[in-house]
Amino acid sequence: MDFLTMLFSDFTIFGLIVFILTIYAMWLIGVPKRFAFIIFTVAQIIQIYIFYEKKQGFLILTMIALIVFNGVNYLRWKKEGVG
Repeated sequence: MDFLTMLFSDFTIFGLIVFILTIYAMWLIGVPKRFAFIIFTVAQIIQIYIFYEKKQGFLILTMIALIVFNGVNYLRWKKEGVG
């Protein structure tokens, strides 16, 4: 497999999208808005797909746990009137 084929494979593109979305969401999380939590959740759902295709069950469970924590944190921040 040459470098360009590896660089533009499906999982590399998904990985790059997840990386960009995660970095963007980390930047947005300083200003707690629903949009940041949505970006994080989308990135984590893409990661679940990648991990499912690669048969990495514990990483799928990790992403599910992070999605749950994102939801809990959003509700906590909303309850406290932040964002």
